[in-house]
Amino acid sequence: MPNPPGTPLVLDATQHLGRASGGGSGAQLYKVAGDNATYVVKLKGTNQGIRVLFNEYVSGRIGEIMGVPFGLHALVRVTEAL
Repeated sequence: MPNPPGTPLVLDATQHLGRASGGGSGAQLYKVAGDNATYVVKLKGTNQGIRVLFNEYVSGRIGEIMGVPFGLHALVRVTEAL
């Protein structure tokens, strides 16, 4: 179930698992605290830029609210130590 509108799902990364396969965005795989799930994370320092990340997040959240059946969209905090 998605978070209510205006309430982003914010998670903390606990472990870097490596690069996600496919695509040219430089996405990485991270384990997150709480449910210990694996998330594909796009970082803001890549060639796509922050505008693309924002657009993907917003369109994903709109899809969740509409009930489109795909994974959750979250903001994942990745510390410099990872």
